[in-house]
Amino acid sequence: MTGKYALLVSTKNLLVGGLGIKTPTGEYKLLDSDGAINEPTIQPGTGSWDGIASLYYAYQVIPHQFDTFVSTSYQVNTENPLDYRFGNIFILNAGGSYRLMEKALVSLQVNLRQAPHDEFKGETVPSTGGRWVYLTPG
Repeated sequence: MTGKYALLVSTKNLLVGGLGIKTPTGEYKLLDSDGAINEPTIQPGTGSWDGIASLYYAYQVIPHQFDTFVSTSYQVNTENPLDYRFGNIFILNAGGSYRLMEKALVSLQVNLRQAPHDEFKGETVPSTGGRWVYLTPG
């Protein structure tokens, strides 16, 4: 559940901030074929209450023809009842689009996602965490 508020709205600028809470609604104790609780990273839910903050900024260089944006979010994860804590997640996206014709435009985005290792009972889970960068033309 996230609330967002437009902090700045003008012809060329848009700035939106958001704060939210992720509730533990997904199942996080599904069992494997041996009857043990499955690995946390393949469960549909995390079992934890987490906080999320986000910021989005868009700028129209040439209104209705050339625009850019940057957005970021940070999710602070807490420990679930099974003593497992997913690493906090930082996301940064930036991109732009240019209108070639009335119904055709080109776009380019770069997306970064970073998360440290998860923890189980206070110990680092080495097979988790990482940094991902995607370049997406359109």
